Amino acid sequence: PCALPISVGFNVYLRTGDSDKVLMGSQHILMSTSKTLNDFRDKSLVKIDEAKIKDVTYARKGEAPIDLVKADGKYAIIKPEAFEADSAAIKDFVDELSQVRVTNFFDVPSEALKTALKTPDLQIAWQDETGVKTTLLVTEHDGKVVASFDPNQRAYALPDEFKTKLKKEVNDFRNRRILEPDSL
Repeated sequence: PCALPISVGFNVYLRTGDSDKVLMGSQHILMSTSKTLNDFRDKSLVKIDEAKIKDVTYARKGEAPIDLVKADGKYAIIKPEAFEADSAAIKDFVDELSQVRVTNFFDVPSEALKTALKTPDLQIAWQDETGVKTTLLVTEHDGKVVASFDPNQRAYALPDEFKTKLKKEVNDFRNRRILEPDSL
């Protein structure tokens, strides 16, 4: 008999059905069968068709909201003051928002989280061409960035970089070009 232990490496033992037969398989089998519900959920926070947006409001706590309105495919800033907007920058902002991936789900938000979302650090609202308005509430709670469309229903943990990635001010949306390509 061999007294030395025999290493099986990265393999797992399996048994099928009622058979007493033990099989050895790759660790990949164990990894692919130990999924949770969250592994199968859509991690997209929101899907926005920018072409159908009519207006956007960006409001940080303690600051004047920035209202952006689109007419004939071009955006204009109407609040806090009227400025010509950089439509490409606004489209990039909407695209960035559409690319945010959820890191965790709070299907039944705690009362503390619901309360935190009632006075969010950031609100981003948009209205589509049919008049449907959507508002995203974002706050920091227990060291995590959390977002919700309705805090009484569900909330989502977001990546930490969301705090700085979508932090905007009015000048981020203003047209800073001296000459437009059309006028050349």
